[in-house]
Amino acid sequence: MKWCEQNRVGYVFGLARNERLVKSSASQMKPSQWQWKQTGKSERVFTEFATRTRNDWSRARRSSANEYLERGNPRFGLLWSAEQMEARRLY
Repeated sequence: MKWCEQNRVGYVFGLARNERLVKSSASQMKPSQWQWKQTGKSERVFTEFATRTRNDWSRARRSSANEYLERGNPRFGLLWSAEQMEARRLY
């Protein structure tokens, strides 16, 4: 991540689902959960929020949650681009 940022190389890395990420995106994912319960179809929703690890990262980084899947599991990603594009476009 650090190398990419220093060399202005954009990235989207998948993040393992964990309680902190789920909690950070919960309120923004509610509409897609409701839609899924009503129709049974996945709803594609993109959210953005800052997150950081307790020990490994030197600073908070931009993260995204998207798509409420039929299994009820959102996907999480770590995003960066020199142009600061929106999550939907980067993903």
